[in-house]
Amino acid sequence: MIHTKRLSLVPLQVKHANDLYELWSDFEVIQYTNTKILQTKEESQMRVTLWVEKFTDPVFSNNLVVLL
Repeated sequence: MIHTKRLSLVPLQVKHANDLYELWSDFEVIQYTNTKILQTKEESQMRVTLWVEKFTDPVFSNNLVVLL
């Protein structure tokens, strides 16, 4: 984990799903990304759960999320 006065960089956890839904459900936020827009919080929960499971594999290293 990395902490500064303005933000924290922490491992992705399922508890971040609702906050990520707020981003992933907004077209203005994701329009230039490779991310599919989400319609429900359940979709976000499923996506984050899959990513958390995937990121336990040491082959994948970008398992961090920025908290403001």
